[in-house]
Parts: sequence; C-alpha cells; structure tokens
Amino acid sequence: FHASPSLYSHHVPERLLLGPAYLPLRQAFWQLPERRVAPEMGRILFSFGGQDRAGLAAALVPAAHRLFPTAALRLIASANHDAALLESLRAATAGQLHVLEKLAGHQVADELTAADALLCAAGQTLMEALAARLPFVALTVASNQAAGAAAIS
Repeated sequence: FHASPSLYSHHVPERLLLGPAYLPLRQAFWQLPERRVAPEMGRILFSFGGQDRAGLAAALVPAAHRLFPTAALRLIASANHDAALLESLRAATAGQLHVLEKLAGHQVADELTAADALLCAAGQTLMEALAARLPFVALTVASNQAAGAAAIS
C-alpha cells in the first residue's frame, strides 16, 4: 500500500513523501468531477486484475445481475480472460454485460466516474475508485493487496 519511514532510516532526506496522500495515481485520476449519487443502481463496474485467478467474475457478475436485473454491467477484462467464460457471463446476464478490453487510463477514469458501484480486487483499481469517490466492494486476491485493503477498512 505505501512505504514505511523505517525503510528509509539509513537515508537522511529532507522530506519523505510516504503514505496514502502520495499514492501513485495515473494522471486521468488527478482531478475527477464531484460524484452524484444515483437514486437507483444503474451501472455496476467489475475489475479483478489481469488474470482473475480467484474466479471472481464468474461468481460476482451473475450475482450482481440477480440482485440488480436492470443495471448495466461492465467488466474491465484483460487479454488473459477466458473467452468462453466471457460468453457464458454474457448469456447469464441476458446480454447486459459489456466487456471492456485494452482501456487507457482516461477510459478507466471515465468508467469509474460513470459507474454507480464497483466490485474489484484490492489493487490499483481500488485506489482509483477512492479517487473517484465510487462506492465499492474490494476483495484481496493477492498478498500485495492486503495492506491497502486493511488501511481503508
């Protein structure tokens, strides 16, 4: 999540830029518009990292569709996602799932700004969701995500 000052005890810097205030966010997330809370869940965004080894998309996309059957569902997928799985998710959501691939930073910012909620792994997308003030549910799927998830809970 962020470095500890103890890691730099052997240095004598003038100033250490450490902690959550200095998270490395892509430029597209530096100045996002204020969030307006929608009266209903209209758009749910999913992002589970490059490979989704935990199988979160297979479990959570259909569950979200059952809970919010009229919501638009959008999954940020990588080239590593299984094409057959994506097709089965589209079928399970009656075609309401839109798969997004190869997004640039500004496109991810646009998706986070337009969404009403995010289900994600607790990595970089979580930090970007915080910048976008987007309500989220984050799941720790890798050991390097644990500290960041703990810091915001």
